[in-house]
Amino acid sequence: MCLGRGGDQAAVKNESDYEFFGGVSKGVEKRTKVKTRIVASAIGEIIKSCSNVLIMGHRFADLDSLGSAVGVAMISAAFNKDAKIVMSSKTTLAMPLVKHLENADMSELIIEPQNVDDYLKKGTLLIIVDTHR
Repeated sequence: MCLGRGGDQAAVKNESDYEFFGGVSKGVEKRTKVKTRIVASAIGEIIKSCSNVLIMGHRFADLDSLGSAVGVAMISAAFNKDAKIVMSSKTTLAMPLVKHLENADMSELIIEPQNVDDYLKKGTLLIIVDTHR
C-alpha cells in the first residue's frame, strides 16, 4: 500500500481502512509495475475470500467488456472459484466473441441477467469491468 502511494511512509491497517505515517510528500497515485502488483494481489485476496464470482460489464456489452469479463472469469477459475458473466445475449455487441466461447465449450460462463438470482448466495463477489466509474 505504501509503495502504491509513493513509498516514503508507513501504513497501519485498521478494521476498515489504512492510516499513513511519515512521508514528506503528499501521496500521489502512480501507474507502475508495483502499483499493478499491489492491485492484482488485492484482487486475488478478495477472490480467495468469496464463495463465487459474478462479473458484469456495461449494458450493451462490446468486445472489450466481454473480453475483460472472460479474463476476470479465468482469474477466478485459477483460484478455484465458480465465476459467471452476467450479460444479455439480446443486447450484446460482442456476438463474434460469444460464438467463439460457444465453440470453445465455454458458453456456460455467460448467464442472462434475469437468471442471476440462481447464482446469488452468501459471500458472492460482484466484479464490474469496462466502465468509466
